[in-house]
Amino acid sequence: MSNPYYPAKPGDPILADNWNNMQVQVRTEIRSHTHSGGEDGKKITGSGIDPTSTVRVNELHAAVKLTVKDVDVFTQLNTLSNEKLAVAGGAITGELSVSKKLMVGDVDVANRLNTLSNEKLAVAGGAITGDLSVGRKLQVSGGPIVPKVGNTPGDGIMFPTDPGGGGGDSAFIRYFVTTGEDATLRIGIDNDAEDTLSLWQCGADRLVIKNGNVGIRGALTVQSDQILVNNNQLVRSTNQEIIRIVRGSVHSNGNAVQGAGFKSQRAQNTSAGTFLITFDPPFSAAPTMVATQASYMGEAGPVQNTPSTLDNAVILGVDRSTALIRLGDGFGTGYYRHFHFLAIGW
Repeated sequence: MSNPYYPAKPGDPILADNWNNMQVQVRTEIRSHTHSGGEDGKKITGSGIDPTSTVRVNELHAAVKLTVKDVDVFTQLNTLSNEKLAVAGGAITGELSVSKKLMVGDVDVANRLNTLSNEKLAVAGGAITGDLSVGRKLQVSGGPIVPKVGNTPGDGIMFPTDPGGGGGDSAFIRYFVTTGEDATLRIGIDNDAEDTLSLWQCGADRLVIKNGNVGIRGALTVQSDQILVNNNQLVRSTNQEIIRIVRGSVHSNGNAVQGAGFKSQRAQNTSAGTFLITFDPPFSAAPTMVATQASYMGEAGPVQNTPSTLDNAVILGVDRSTALIRLGDGFGTGYYRHFHFLAIGW
């Protein structure tokens, strides 16, 4: 500015009002000039800025070069895509170390992590008090998944309900106390009889529960020396044999009346009263076998002569596939009569 604030001639008095106003204008001029050149003040050079100062700008234009701690920023940005961080997306494959502050938008990441333990998820241990929704995959690598103990829909592991529509359909895994230290691990599915609970192994359902029935696809190996049905002993073997039982009732005409796992007929080219039993499938070895006559086979009344304790059934021979049984009277004469038999083997 080349003109004085208050022009004066030699000998003019200095008035207090002029002096005070001049000070105000000088201070205003100092505060308002921008150092943009000309009457707004000389432009400030880079050497005129205190190196310890903090500068905040909306835009920074470097016409020639921008260096941060001896690093050419332009060159470094051009090489980032070939080093650790892709300019458009991508991932950091190594470590990212932030010594002071990391901001995402307007969020201070460090402060946000420190407050998470007081909100929903504790950083070290703790529990989620509300609902946690995972849109894709939840992977737990640092320890087990520990669900709540109990036998209600709010306990254990619960799958989404009614996946096929309708209502009341559910599936769950629960662990709960029954009495004292006794507990139950329950795997369940509700609420239709056609709902199936299965155990899958090596490409197939091996154990299938449906309509109240249990199906086993494959051989059943019992490691114990006994099989119990309703707490009653069905089979017991002290030498760990695998027991198979075939029982049957045969009519005097040779037709099977009861039982399974065999075929029966009157034997051909043999004496009267001889029957052929064919095991289907065969035993692994010749079974132990017994037979007895029967005078009544479910008809309205006896169809044979009055039985005698001398009447008998004799097993003529047995191998793993067949057996010959002869029926007769107390005098040893062969007759075709009803009989029952039992074969036990493996």
